[in-house]
Amino acid sequence: MTRPAQAVSGNQRGQGGPLTGAAQPLALAILCALLFLTFLDNTIVSVALGDIQVRLHADVTDLQWVLSAYALTFASLMLPCGMIGDELGRKEVMLAGAAAFCAGSMLSAFAPNAGVLIAGRAVMGVGAAASEPGTLSMIRHLYPQSRARSQAIGIWAATSGVALAAGPLIGGLLVGLWHWRAIFWFNLVFGLAVLIIAALILPESADPTAARVDTAGALLGAGALAALVFAVINAESSGFGATPVIVLLCVSAVGTVAFVWRELRAEHPLLDLRFFRIPPFGTPIVAAFCTYFATFAIFFFTALYLDEVVGLSGFKLALVFLPMTALMIVSSLAAGRWTAAVGPRWSITGGSLLFAAGLFLTNSFISPHPAYGPLIVALALAGIGIGTVMVPITSTVLTTVPSERSGMAASATNTSREMGAVIGTAVLGALVYGQLKASLTVRLVQLGVPPAFRGLILNAIETGQVPRNTAQYQYGKIVQEVIGAAYQSFHDGLQAALYLGGSLALLAGLLAFITLRPRAASAQSRDLRLWLGRSSPGLTSHVFISAEVRLDTGFNAAQARLANLARRGLLRRASHDAYHDLGTGVARVGPLGTAPGLSRLVAVRFSDMTVREDSATVAIRWETTGAGGGLFPALDADIKLTPAGDDATMLAVSGVYRAPFGSLGAGLDRVILRRIAQATIRAFADQIGAAIAHPGASSAEERVQLLPEPWPWPEPDTP
Repeated sequence: MTRPAQAVSGNQRGQGGPLTGAAQPLALAILCALLFLTFLDNTIVSVALGDIQVRLHADVTDLQWVLSAYALTFASLMLPCGMIGDELGRKEVMLAGAAAFCAGSMLSAFAPNAGVLIAGRAVMGVGAAASEPGTLSMIRHLYPQSRARSQAIGIWAATSGVALAAGPLIGGLLVGLWHWRAIFWFNLVFGLAVLIIAALILPESADPTAARVDTAGALLGAGALAALVFAVINAESSGFGATPVIVLLCVSAVGTVAFVWRELRAEHPLLDLRFFRIPPFGTPIVAAFCTYFATFAIFFFTALYLDEVVGLSGFKLALVFLPMTALMIVSSLAAGRWTAAVGPRWSITGGSLLFAAGLFLTNSFISPHPAYGPLIVALALAGIGIGTVMVPITSTVLTTVPSERSGMAASATNTSREMGAVIGTAVLGALVYGQLKASLTVRLVQLGVPPAFRGLILNAIETGQVPRNTAQYQYGKIVQEVIGAAYQSFHDGLQAALYLGGSLALLAGLLAFITLRPRAASAQSRDLRLWLGRSSPGLTSHVFISAEVRLDTGFNAAQARLANLARRGLLRRASHDAYHDLGTGVARVGPLGTAPGLSRLVAVRFSDMTVREDSATVAIRWETTGAGGGLFPALDADIKLTPAGDDATMLAVSGVYRAPFGSLGAGLDRVILRRIAQATIRAFADQIGAAIAHPGASSAEERVQLLPEPWPWPEPDTP
């Protein structure tokens, strides 16, 4: 049985309930500003890496950790922080996260060396993980009406793409005005302003009966990811055959297996892995990982190359990335309407292909003395692709799962993005650095540089600092030649990174094209989201049906009456009546005419009611006996109530069953079983609607004393 979960609104916690009037847009703007800030820091630092390297004498590994520390803590802690917010209070956890983000920004702004900067970035990631999940959950609390909530979620989804695009532009301007520390002062001032306004405006909301945090799952997931990132980054200097690297990779593999095992068996998993069986859930999450992985081929290595090798200033970097940023924003804003028109299949596929094309073209045009026109066009094309992909990835996942699981879905999507960022930074960094080091070593030998001096030159290339000792003057000419050769090696590594990123973008597009349904078939995908947890992995062998009834009864009254029906056993009678409402037609829908005993539906189980802020759900299962039992073994359905205005409620009954003989039985399903199941669902929905709308007059109410106990309900007579 499912434990009932009663949402606690702001009124129950001593603060205001959902906001109304002008306060709603203001609260939405605050939440989007907080989301914008957390996602902005994925890319805003990328154009400052060259300045950080020079001023803090950081090496390539340090620069990777400046990016990876933020993404690693962000990805590792986002899901558990979302569950903590549901239990303790979303506003409280969100504000605590914003405060931690500001503290990390201050620590980074004052950092005297790369180690302290990395620590500050890690603290910022913790704050981002705590504050980001609540932004979506608060939107669901602020907008109880489904239409307004959908629009607000669309704005929320577009904000992350805008933030990703704006990062290089804002970062370049700040570095040009001062230097890299300006970025963290900007974070601090912006973060404090949002924190103060959020504390004054936003209401509190929580679900104290929500599932407790899956601590074991959180530790296993974070440990596996951290071990993988440490292994890949350490392999750059020591090689993948080094014992510490092998141990870390083994720890990561064992941790991943243990995490999956834990999540599949936990009563309240951190991440419900069963949803990955649904293509509209699993495919966008994979696409999010691939997209962010590939994105850092541009925002990290291309920006670093333009800074270090080409020698662009912060202002010039901002100008190069300006068209890309603008088109990312425009395409992300347009992607919502395009996705609504053509479906997520074409949005994700088309965006991924454009992104891949931009990466491959960037690879062709970048050089120590690039032609800026073609390079800017290539980057702009990549920007259009990224912007087009971002919104449908989030919106598709959110519309696939039930509304009460939208927080988990959004966190899973954003976690996948951050994992793509941190793993992409590590893997691409290993690829670039490995190519640079191998190529450079060959050139050092060819130039006849003594072994004792090679380390000094490698240090000069890694840190951007020419060694200050006598060897510099003795081998000064050779140093300059080797540095030029090293920059060429860097170019070779960058090309490999762009090829890999483009290939992953192509893979994401191909996966979306193959697995996502065309627009015309997407109408039934809403039912899919309710049933993957119960169905078997063979998605193509399952059929989804639904029926809706609008009730002129307020949501609270309808919820109480449905609970009463379930508690008193009247839903069983409604099921019995629904069967008999079909009459003899049930046995005569097939091509063989009357067939007694062909299909005898027997309701066997109801779940307890699950109540959320904007829905109430009861799950039911029918099983079939008789000659047709092997063809039509079970029909699962959800009875769901959602508000449809102040004095109206929408009742939906959505179900799923396995087609006979799997996908091979599609023809038989169309002839017989689908018509039976659809008629049963419709009759059942009408019975429940009548019982809720007129609780004292329904046949189920009049015959309540006739209900036998205990379950299961005996087979109804065969017509």
